[in-house]
Amino acid sequence: MHPRGGLQVLSDVLSHLRLDLFPTVALIVFLLVFAAVVIRTLFSPASEMQAAARVPLEDDEPPTPVSEGT
Repeated sequence: MHPRGGLQVLSDVLSHLRLDLFPTVALIVFLLVFAAVVIRTLFSPASEMQAAARVPLEDDEPPTPVSEGT
């Protein structure tokens, strides 16, 4: 029995959890997402990449002037 009348303190609960699995799972998820991005980039058509490369250089609409009086 626990010295505090049967109640477990938070540190006792956390010490029994398997927290060492979280970094491993996070690394596996990161590697899967990274591999998916690399594969998608390598196998996407060149025309799609060229269109995406031009997006920052295109002007959608001219900026509207801001009036000082409003």
